[in-house]
Amino acid sequence: MSGWGTPAALYGSPITKRYIGLAHLRAPHFATGTSLQMEVTVEHQRRLAAAKVVELPFYDPPRKRS
Repeated sequence: MSGWGTPAALYGSPITKRYIGLAHLRAPHFATGTSLQMEVTVEHQRRLAAAKVVELPFYDPPRKRS
């Protein structure tokens, strides 16, 4: 936690080839487009990763549209 909130989950996405994380954010950090630094653990090593607040759904595949 860096004062902006609490990370809740982090997953690697095979479709987007990126990590997708969910977090509980404090004001004013929850505005769409806000950039943050988040500490993540990858292969037992802690690293800082860039994060960006986006609207849900963050991925809308074309095959699911009618």
